[in-house]
Amino acid sequence: SVEKVGVDDPVLNKINILLKQNPGNCNLFFNVKTDENSKEIIKSKNVKVNPSPEVITQLRTLLGQNNVWMEA
Repeated sequence: SVEKVGVDDPVLNKINILLKQNPGNCNLFFNVKTDENSKEIIKSKNVKVNPSPEVITQLRTLLGQNNVWMEA
């Protein structure tokens, strides 16, 4: 979950590197808050990830504890 304005290029670059280093079979979705009352859910077309505890922890460090989650 990310705010449309609020994630700068260095953070996006770190996320991109992390995801490329941890390929897997899980779909990746971005929950982008476009304003206070709306959001857009975007499914990555090219990237699938290995949702290991280490990857989740690193994403939470970059995006915030409550902004990264997994669904079964």
